[in-house]
Amino acid sequence: MRWVVLASWLALLNYRHDVSGGILLILNLLALPPAVSNAYMTWRIRASRPVTAWYVYASSVMDMVVVTAGVAINGGFSNTFFAFYYPILIGFSVVFHRRRIAFGLASLGIGAYVVVSLSVSAGVDIDAGEERVLIARVVSMAAVVIASNLITRIERARRIAAVGAERERAAENLELQQQAMTAELAVTKERGRIAREIHDGIAQEVYMLGLGLETSLELADRDPAAVKQRLQSLLPVARQTLLHTRNYLYDLKPLMDGDQQLAALAQSQVEEFTAITGLPVDLSVEGEERKIEFQRAAALYRMIQESLANVLKHAEAGHVTVVITFEPEVIRIAIEDDGVGFDPASHHVGYGLTNIRERAEELGGGCEMVTTAGGGDGC
Repeated sequence: MRWVVLASWLALLNYRHDVSGGILLILNLLALPPAVSNAYMTWRIRASRPVTAWYVYASSVMDMVVVTAGVAINGGFSNTFFAFYYPILIGFSVVFHRRRIAFGLASLGIGAYVVVSLSVSAGVDIDAGEERVLIARVVSMAAVVIASNLITRIERARRIAAVGAERERAAENLELQQQAMTAELAVTKERGRIAREIHDGIAQEVYMLGLGLETSLELADRDPAAVKQRLQSLLPVARQTLLHTRNYLYDLKPLMDGDQQLAALAQSQVEEFTAITGLPVDLSVEGEERKIEFQRAAALYRMIQESLANVLKHAEAGHVTVVITFEPEVIRIAIEDDGVGFDPASHHVGYGLTNIRERAEELGGGCEMVTTAGGGDGC
């Protein structure tokens, strides 16, 4: 806009000019400071360098001074160069986002024009028609300032709202991405955990079953009694393998569907465990049960499964007790058996107990194992 104003100033000034050569030269020289200022700002913009706000403020004020000086030199009221005030006043509204500053500088510029018009224009009858012309010019200048400031404020408000909405969308997208990444990491971790459990559990059990069947086949002709004994020893392994397989393939489906709460799912697990293994389990629920989110419920459900699987695999127990206690801020699960127990100081902790402890820590809780050799286990 400043380049257009400057080019128009020079074109109209030199097109069929009606002033003397000295005044014409002065008026042309008045265009030199804005030209230098424009060139400097254009260079900085093209060079991707910042233009400070104070420099833009000073340039806008300089434009107003140059136009006022040109009007004073070239006849005052009778000079039509007052039209250059309009783009400058619009520029004030664009540059100065504070209304007081914009209106204050615009008022100074309009006041300067009125003073110049009344003091320089000799022979003008202010009491006649020119008074109305001057008033119309002043009113139109003020209207331009008000309208451009209003439009600028609306545009700024719209942009601020758009930026705010974009930031909200960006924050929502970031949160969704973080949630997706967290869920993906959780799924990856769970896959790794299941892979380790299958390798350490089902795969080994299937291998033991296969090895036992091969041995039974070799003994079939030589020692039928030994075959029977071997098959009886494989029966607990088969039950344990079936239990583990069902845990991984079926037991989480009702939980994922959201059909049942934790206590009901635990009851189903206990009943199935007893049906497959023949080991009696008593389940009791204390406190008022509440609905919990899927990830927490799945972790607690898996902890019960892994604990029962450990009892079947290692404890040689005759009875198991499971107690689920719902407290206002905490959910406690206690699992006890009357098995052989072990010495924690000399016993290697496998994947089962490690997984239980990790799941509890992921929920912000903990796992405590109480056991002695020959005295049963509690968790």
